[in-house]
Order: sequence, then C-alpha cells, then structure tokens
Amino acid sequence: MRKISIKDILFNRRTSANRERRNNRRKGKKLNTLKLSNPSIHSCPIIAKVMGRKVVKAPEHLSMHHKNLNSFVEFIVRLRKESGKNDLLIDFSNTVYISASAATYFYSELSLIFAKLDQSRVRFYLPSIAPQTKRGLVDFGVMLLVHGSPKPVYERMMPVVNGVDDNRSEDIAKFLVAQARLNGVISEDPKEIAQTEHISHRAIQEAMLNVKYHAYQTNVKRKSWWVTSAIVKDILYIALVDRGVGMPQTLPKAGFWENAIGLLPINDDGQMILAAMAYTRSSSRRANSKSGRIGRGLGTRDMQNLVLGRRAGFLTIVSGKGFYRLDGRTGEEIVRTSKFDVSGTVVQWALPLK
Repeated sequence: MRKISIKDILFNRRTSANRERRNNRRKGKKLNTLKLSNPSIHSCPIIAKVMGRKVVKAPEHLSMHHKNLNSFVEFIVRLRKESGKNDLLIDFSNTVYISASAATYFYSELSLIFAKLDQSRVRFYLPSIAPQTKRGLVDFGVMLLVHGSPKPVYERMMPVVNGVDDNRSEDIAKFLVAQARLNGVISEDPKEIAQTEHISHRAIQEAMLNVKYHAYQTNVKRKSWWVTSAIVKDILYIALVDRGVGMPQTLPKAGFWENAIGLLPINDDGQMILAAMAYTRSSSRRANSKSGRIGRGLGTRDMQNLVLGRRAGFLTIVSGKGFYRLDGRTGEEIVRTSKFDVSGTVVQWALPLK
C-alpha cells in the first residue's frame, strides 16, 4: 500500500476547496445549456438527467418538404404528447436545416404549449448544430420565445408574427419590401418596389382570408395565424400557419365541392387539395354561400396565380395528411400523403423577385 505524503494531502485539500468554491458560486443558478458547447463532455442525456428533463430529438431537416414531412410532423406530435407530462429538452444535435414553413409551425406549436404550461417547461440543447440552423432559430424568433434571448436580427428574415385578423397584410408586405431594399434584392425603382409590395400583399391576404373564413369552426372567436418570411438570394419565401381543423375537413362544406369531386378520383387528403385547386383554377364561377364567401382561400385562382401568372415560383399547401405543391414555371403538381395529421394548414410561397 502506497504511503500518503504531505504533498498528496495538500493537493486533496486544494481540490476539495476548489470544488466547494465552485459549488458555492453555482448555488441558486440555473444550468445554461446554451453554454455547454462540447458534446463529448456534456452530452444531452447527461444534461437532461441533471435538469430533470425528457429528451425530444429534433430531426435532421426541420422542413415541410414532402421528403421530410413525416419526420418533422412525428417530431411535433411527440413534442405535443410529452409536453403535457414532462419538462423537455429538445436536442438539436443532428439538425442541419430549418425552413420558413417548419419554423413557423414549430413556433405555433410552442405558442400553444406555453398558453397552457409555464415557459420554462421547454429548453433547447444546441451544442453543435449548423450555424445557419442556429441563426434560423434566432432570426425566426424561436429562441426568443423559448429562452428569452437572443433577439432576432432583422436582415433577411422576418420573425414569426402572430395575429387574429386579416388587416395586417399590408403592414407585413411593407416590411418585406423594406427588407428586400435593404439587402439589395430589389432596386430603388418605384415600379419594382410597387410590384414586390403587390406580390407580398396578395400572398399574405389570400392566406389570411383562408384562416378567417375556412380554417376554424364558426364558433371559434380567436382565429389565430402565424406568419413569417425570408429572402434567400432573390427568392421571397412567405409561410402562413393556422391551427384550425384543416382543409380536408372544410372542403366538403364548400359550395363548389360537389362539382369539384367529379374532376378527379379522391382517395386521400392530398387528392382533396388537388381537386380544390383544379376546380377553382378551371371554373369561372365562384361558389356561393349564405355569406357569399365560400371558395375564398380554398385553393382560389388568386393563390395559384401568384406563381402561375408569373410562370415562376412554387405554392405549397400542407393540411390534414395531404401535401400539395404547384410549380409555377411548368404547372406541374405534386401530391403526397403523410403518415401523420398536420393540425391546421400551412401555406408557403416561394416567389422570385427578379
């Protein structure tokens, strides 16, 4: 047995004293996961155990593209389920990309969770994610919603905005134009500025009309929506989310639906959206109702003409289990059915500004 020297005793005393000083400094302080940047030392399961939280792992691509839709919605469903039972730590270790539509839907889900539970119930683990992903979480306002900081930087993205009416579309359009001018995406030509504002205003207003007249049950007073936008190169992305009953539930109640179902075979939610698009695009008539407004927002020509009329860009709609994408350049339509039901409706435009 090795003899313990005076040097060993002094070393142990110093180590113990240092440990005691560190513990005293940490008393009353919360663990800040944003500073835990070395995953080899501070792994997510260890931090979750220390914080008493359950880990929910975010997918590699936070995106509502049809190739990534199932993994994204599965992540949201698990988040919704676990939030009612546990404090959560969302692990972004493997996330490399976040889209505008996914960020908006994610923000809306967190907003609904925080409407029922304390905001401290959810925290993020961000040790080694791609810089552009972390910047997206910041600039879309998701980090501010969950952690209280940092604030978004208004450069090429508009933080998610939440509202309950359709009279803010003009203000949002003006903000987008200001951002496009600031980033040199459009020139100071008055015609180009007016065109960009017109495109933005039409896209947002049509999506908001869908929320106002079709997204929610008639007895729901607060018809909420969430909207954001991003400018990538010369492409304007606008995403609007509502958390209503979804288009597959509201389409059968539309006045034109009996005529629409004769155009195409309908076996799933994606084909229902496709049928609505085909009917409103080909028909010169507007369906009527007691309010005279049935048909507005439900795949109307105005929504489609933003891409078809300019022969550029994409319109994407995700609702229920249905996915629909319209290519403005070729007119090609892609329809898919997901495994999981999207609570509400997501509408996104990708519109070239030049």
